[in-house]
Amino acid sequence: MDVELLRFGGMGKQMRVQLEQLGDQLAQPIDEVRLGSRLGDEARNVVARGDPCSRVIVPFRDGYAGCASGPGLYTFHNENSPGGKVMRISRTVFGRRLFLSASAAGAVAAPAIVAAQGEWPSRQIRVVIPYPPGGPSDVTTRLIVERAASLLGQSVLFDNRAGASGAIGAEHVKNSPADGYTFLTTTTAMVCITQHLQPLPYDPAKDFVAVARTATSWMGMGINPQVPANDLQEFIAYAKANPGKINFGSAGLATITQLYGEIFNIEAGVKMVHVPYKGSAPATVDLLSGQIQVQFDPTTLPHIAAGRLKCFAVLGERRWPGKPDVPTLKEQGLGKIGGDAWYGILAAKGTPPVAIERLSKAIGEASKDAAVNDKLVASGNYASFQDPAAFAATIEHDRQSFGEIIRTAGIKL
Repeated sequence: MDVELLRFGGMGKQMRVQLEQLGDQLAQPIDEVRLGSRLGDEARNVVARGDPCSRVIVPFRDGYAGCASGPGLYTFHNENSPGGKVMRISRTVFGRRLFLSASAAGAVAAPAIVAAQGEWPSRQIRVVIPYPPGGPSDVTTRLIVERAASLLGQSVLFDNRAGASGAIGAEHVKNSPADGYTFLTTTTAMVCITQHLQPLPYDPAKDFVAVARTATSWMGMGINPQVPANDLQEFIAYAKANPGKINFGSAGLATITQLYGEIFNIEAGVKMVHVPYKGSAPATVDLLSGQIQVQFDPTTLPHIAAGRLKCFAVLGERRWPGKPDVPTLKEQGLGKIGGDAWYGILAAKGTPPVAIERLSKAIGEASKDAAVNDKLVASGNYASFQDPAAFAATIEHDRQSFGEIIRTAGIKL
């Protein structure tokens, strides 16, 4: 039986070596590699032809291989085994060489989403992260996109261009060639919040297109232990009975950490007083000392886990594994307006659709990777992949929702 290789890149001799290695991995020695009539016997010219329908016959010692299921993912069928044994074989292209790796029968291997010769990506991808290294936007982007790039068979350069709440990096990508090799990390604030408060050197809706949502941060509703409440309803009752006496801290004016406090005021019908800080960390210090009573921020999570702060709810689509007994706000009837603290990838308007589609698909596959997810959770985040259409819809929904909150709360810079 034939194995149909769709535009594979690799010299015949290299392919033979790799298939022999594959045979060793599968304990299924491969005797020979014979090229079909479309290429004749010119194995040395395989890579030069780029024939979209090249046929290669790969006889195993005890039976022939089956047929390919698509570019980059080949399903080999050993006909001599009872019921057949299916092997998943993924390929990754580095330069002009073809590398094959296989999983045992029944195992599910993530397919490599590789480019045919001359197709995207044919060179290094660059992702501009408009915040300093080490923050959640940086960490989540590196974890997920690095894995996605490896699935695409290319390297990735992470370019941190911090400043002006993400505007410096965004403007840089806006003005870069829309050739499919430069992308932008975005946050909820960059495309859904800041535009309602101040002029920007870019238009989130007109200058960029959505590629994929990558991850979301958990936000802990950290409460000082001195607050006389033991659950969310008791806290709301206490706040209603003491209007203006509960202070909530944020990382600064118009940050999403402020907006979460304003959303809680609106939905719960309470009047907590906002106290802006220059960053999350100093607000958490004052929360622990009792200078403020509440903070909606990822920085509260370690202290909640250690028992230094009370927590009656977490903000996110799912419960936080560090404290799985604490329900989300949505589970308790709140958190219905606004949006989550998510991160994603954008491309400049005019970027080739194939680049957007393939990178989005690779990010989706990377989001399923167990090792990637373990690292995300350890950093206080979780994979929340959305494809271009779904991510674009989320951006528009959250833009309108946060805009309404800002107007209702009278927030100004």
